[in-house]
Amino acid sequence: MDPLSITASCIGLVGTISKVGIQISEFVRKTREARGDLDGVSRELASLKTVLEILSEDAETGKGFPISLVKQISGILENCGGVLEHIEKSLQKYTRGISAAMK
Repeated sequence: MDPLSITASCIGLVGTISKVGIQISEFVRKTREARGDLDGVSRELASLKTVLEILSEDAETGKGFPISLVKQISGILENCGGVLEHIEKSLQKYTRGISAAMK
């Protein structure tokens, strides 16, 4: 994965984190009991977003990473994407369930 790919992956994940943050807020509005659990998730996502932004800047400026680190970064970014996808799907599933129960 070259620096441009790392930057693109980071930017994509930052966008996904923003989207998930909105979904979390909407879910908490409907299910106030979930606030405590999801506050922690929101904080962790905000921290991850900050790290991804810094990583993206470093990759973009061409500071260069050792090849072994680039391989690790690639795997980490892939795993982050998978976890975010899982969170999104879970929120969508439970939001639909809540919406159906409220009708």
